[in-house]
Amino acid sequence: MLVAGVGAALFCAVPPAVAVTPDAPPDGDLAALGDIWRRQAAAWSKGDAAAYAAIYSPDADLVNIRGEHLHGRGAIASRIQHYFANDLKQTRILRLDEKIRLVSPAMAIIVRKDCVLYGAEPACRPANLSVNSSVMVKRYGQWQIESFHNTLVEQGEERRRPFRLVTAASPAAADVAAAPAALPATPPGGAPPAVQAPPPGTDEADNSAAREALRKLWLRQAETWAKGDAKAYAATYTPDADFVNVTGEHMRTRDVIAQRFQSFMGNQLKNSRIITLEEKVDLVAPTVAVIVRKGCVMFGAETACRPNTFSYNTSIVLRQRDGQWLVRSFHNTLIPQRDPAPRPGRRGATPGATQSTTPS
Repeated sequence: MLVAGVGAALFCAVPPAVAVTPDAPPDGDLAALGDIWRRQAAAWSKGDAAAYAAIYSPDADLVNIRGEHLHGRGAIASRIQHYFANDLKQTRILRLDEKIRLVSPAMAIIVRKDCVLYGAEPACRPANLSVNSSVMVKRYGQWQIESFHNTLVEQGEERRRPFRLVTAASPAAADVAAAPAALPATPPGGAPPAVQAPPPGTDEADNSAAREALRKLWLRQAETWAKGDAKAYAATYTPDADFVNVTGEHMRTRDVIAQRFQSFMGNQLKNSRIITLEEKVDLVAPTVAVIVRKGCVMFGAETACRPNTFSYNTSIVLRQRDGQWLVRSFHNTLIPQRDPAPRPGRRGATPGATQSTTPS
């Protein structure tokens, strides 16, 4: 898919099971992206957090399956070092499948399914499966991860409850948290304030116009969600979009998003609206934005967020040839409200105890 001002091809390493878009990338870049994965896996298995973080850009964003948002290579290295010494000690990562999308010669969007193996385990435990999305950027001839977002794949009945919603008519006061006042309440939910336009004809003006267009895109999403209009909501995505929800369900294409959301909005998400609490917008190119948001879902006349609906989500938004911005990739992860139970293999864990989620 061609995007205004970006170019023709994005690419990534090819694992055993892979979907590749028609515009194949050069072999040299495929090899380089494959090497990124091998370096990532090798650093993980050695418990070398510095080497693992080195494949990220200096100002990269990482959202792990615990809903932690890490910003910057230093923060990623520090947090991953903690996990390598505890929950992820003596583990390794295994790719199961991978979807490749081509956007430009200098940027790749990769959606993978993988798992974490402990000790000498030869196969994946279902509880350790996850889906993750990566944005790869090539600068000065070197590929790095600009954004990484991971979500655990929930099993069985959990997959039917995309936000693990409490169905009680009125939650207790202790079960809700008020939205911060930093962002004004813009019906049907919180949204960033309007961008003040600088003088026209400047780079700052171009960036300001892009940010205002992105704000209006979010408002379209919030309004169509509140109306329960799945088709209009899906229209804010590109035809070939990827969408990973909080249960690790990977929806591929706008049509599938519309179909699944028609079901959600008629059931679990009926009479709900989405709220933005925090937002970080990076214009990594004139026509590409990486947006990390913290938000929640509200139901009916609720005026506060239920803790079990807080989530971090990452959107990759592209400006199209006609000038409109659409979401190319969306990935969402719930923020747990309590510490998970110890994992088998973790120091102090009891054999047979409930497994917790892996943190990245």
